[in-house]
Parts: sequence; structure tokens; C-alpha cells
Amino acid sequence: PDRQPAGHAGADPIPEVRGQGRPRPLHGLLRRREGGLGHGQGDRRAEGEGHPGQVTPPRLLRADRLAVEIHPDRAALGRAAGQAVAAHLRALLAKQGGARVIFACAPSQDEFLAALIAASRSAELGFDWSRVTAFHMDDYVGFAADHPQSFRRYLRAHLLDHVAVGAFHPLPAERPPAVAGAAYAALLAAAPIDLICLGIGENGHIAFNDPPV
Repeated sequence: PDRQPAGHAGADPIPEVRGQGRPRPLHGLLRRREGGLGHGQGDRRAEGEGHPGQVTPPRLLRADRLAVEIHPDRAALGRAAGQAVAAHLRALLAKQGGARVIFACAPSQDEFLAALIAASRSAELGFDWSRVTAFHMDDYVGFAADHPQSFRRYLRAHLLDHVAVGAFHPLPAERPPAVAGAAYAALLAAAPIDLICLGIGENGHIAFNDPPV
């Protein structure tokens, strides 16, 4: 049934489209989570907490094979993630001709994408975007690419309008879901995916894959 996915990370409320009801998600990639993320009490701090100008180092811990960093605020988290991804892509492109990367699209990604763009232009972490092929994780069924809530529009505004990737493969959300999904699955399967940049929602969801509730 048509529905707005519960708890989508950072997503703005999705308005009803006349004659269509609630938009339905179109999946570009379904991936099963391995392991889990432990949450301890007292891990959150208010943004800006601490002395002015003081940089609070992240808390580091592990959950099975998952390395976890707990940062004091969104800005610090986005900066660390952006720099980590830039360093990974720089090292990867030094070893191989190109990189295939899947991006998430939601306001929760704002700080990360801004930091990634900045890091990619730095002397220390810079890399050649023209050797990157970009995909995205999902979009709403039936939405045109210029719809205000389209994830293709989001990714263009927050990343693709600022860097020149070698290729971008958008999910054709206007097409019938089975047709669009099969075509996108073939693109994803054409070669290994080198990196996925995603968020985990408050209820544990990834993209529009919600855990049983």
C-alpha cells in the first residue's frame, strides 16, 4: 500500500500528491545489515556543548566488526565522515582506474556531503571526481527528477552541481517500479560497488527498508 516510510532519516514530511496518495519508495539497492550497533546511555551531547573553540574528540568503540565513532554534534560527525570518505576514495583511485559509489539522499547527509566536497578539493585529501561513477539508493515512485522531494534533485543540489563526476546513474522513478528496479539492478551488478555512503535511521532502517515493528 502507498505509505510514507516511518522514521526516514532526516526526511522532510512528504506532501500528498493529488490523485496519487502517499508516495511509495523505489529501491535502488537492498542490503542486509550485518551485526548491530550498540547504543549506550549518555552518548549524546548537545551541539556546541563544551568550552568555546574546544574540539571534543570522538568516542571510539566496536560492536562486533563494526567500528563506531560517537561525535559531539552533527557538524563534527559530517566533517569526520566526509574526510574519511575522501581519504578512502583518494587511496582507492590510486590503485584502480575508477570507483563506483552509492549515495544516500536525505537532510541527514547535508553536513557529510558538504564536508566531502571540501575535502575533495584539499591538497591532502583531494581526488579526481571524473573517475567516480555515482548511484543513489532509492527514490519515490512516480516522482519526476525535478519534484521538490525527488532524491535525484536532492543529490544534484547537494553534490552533483558542485563536482564533475564521471557518470551519474539516476533511478528512473517515473517508470513502472518493476521495470525501473530491474534496469537499475543491472547497472549495479555490472561491476563491483566500491563504497556505499548511507545513514541508519532512528528505528534502524536503511533507505526505505524498515525493520519489523
